[in-house]
Amino acid sequence: MALFGFQLVLTMIAASVMQKFSGRFSLGRWLICSTKLFTYLPPSDEYLHSLAGHIKEKKKKRDRNDDDDKVFKVPRNLDISLNKKMITLEDVINLKYYIDYQWLIDFSLYAFLVYGLTEVYYGIYKDVGNQMNLSVLWCGVLLCYSVKLLISTTGLYFRSDETQAERSIVIISGCSYFVFALAILIVDEKKLELGLDSAYASFNQSAHEFLNLAGIDSDGIASKLILKLCVAVCCGISAALITFPGFRLSRMHWDALKLCQGKPFKKLLLHTNFIMPFLVALMWVKPLTREYFTERVFSGRDKPFMTDNMFDILRIILTIFFCISRIILLPIYLQVYLNSAEQSLLSQKKEVGRVSNVDVQVTVARPFHCLFIVALQIVAPVMITLCLAVLYKTLGDFSWLGNPVNRHFSRNQTFSAPSDGTNQKEQFATAMSMFRDVFGIKVFRGLLGFATWWANFVIFATSSLGIAYCSYFNAS
Repeated sequence: MALFGFQLVLTMIAASVMQKFSGRFSLGRWLICSTKLFTYLPPSDEYLHSLAGHIKEKKKKRDRNDDDDKVFKVPRNLDISLNKKMITLEDVINLKYYIDYQWLIDFSLYAFLVYGLTEVYYGIYKDVGNQMNLSVLWCGVLLCYSVKLLISTTGLYFRSDETQAERSIVIISGCSYFVFALAILIVDEKKLELGLDSAYASFNQSAHEFLNLAGIDSDGIASKLILKLCVAVCCGISAALITFPGFRLSRMHWDALKLCQGKPFKKLLLHTNFIMPFLVALMWVKPLTREYFTERVFSGRDKPFMTDNMFDILRIILTIFFCISRIILLPIYLQVYLNSAEQSLLSQKKEVGRVSNVDVQVTVARPFHCLFIVALQIVAPVMITLCLAVLYKTLGDFSWLGNPVNRHFSRNQTFSAPSDGTNQKEQFATAMSMFRDVFGIKVFRGLLGFATWWANFVIFATSSLGIAYCSYFNAS
């Protein structure tokens, strides 16, 4: 119990509260049903008949069965007026991915509540001994679930013959980002401080000592080239998963700016949130940011603006701020997506010919039925980035105040093997200590720092490509 201490108590309380209150209060449900989101109702057959009455008269003169009467053609340039309806729980509870969306948002709330209370606990009680930080486990579960949902939504493009173009874009995007990641990984870390080289050196040395202690003669685990190749593969896969969420977000951002005409504060918030991942990613370019803020001394000052530790925690804080602000903007993006039903009909009016009543109704109903697929494509990448940022802070042993600390997962100077007479509790504590020795601070800082940078970079890169696409086709 001493190994977990306060962590276990807090986890049990959070799990109990989540079980008791999940049915009464849900942040995910509130974001959908209490933010005045509305959808458009598909036009009825009678309404379409009334707009194209001559078509109905012709049909009456013919001897047709009932099935033929249910499907009829109307001119594409009909002036169809759509009715609005506020979204309620009864409307969305049976939609695909609603439960996944609600669970993701609600669990993230409790996970970060546990994380925040744990950070406060560690801030008050500096000497916590060897207590294990279970908030890392909460964030790890949230990270894995977010990745699973992102894979599930991306897999929709591989299950239908109608999405061959989307499937090809996902594959091409993954291959392109894989090649780009290979190029990034050979950049000198004096220019782009990814931290992977120092992480590899620390891990290789620790693993070598651990294997020697176990009686295994080895120079290390694997070559740096193989490890960087594996990292590049993971980068390509993650970028492929975020490609279409980025494209969709850019389309909604483009339309949201039009929706916010005359509302400068909302437009500023949208622009700031859109560009913030790029600003955060720039903070890993050492000559542009770290050297400027932590090494250069300006006139009138006797020291730089901030220390290295303050700069590191600033990157994490900005990443967290970006993620929270995007969740706050979620209702705006979803309303813009729901408005695409009306926009599709307006685009259809510019075409010539006829269209069936079923196609018109499907066009109007599709955005609402795909609402939570889109919501997950917005939320899942944000949750992944947020989890990586807080894990980077905790496992990388940073302080919120920018002070140098040495508490979590620090690397000991020597390894010690457990004696034969130790009990199970002592053996478990020894195993955890050896795990911390192998995966030291430099390892976590390198891997999680690179993952946080890559997540911010890919989110902005895919969204920027989408904005360029929208700009080109709107201009043409």
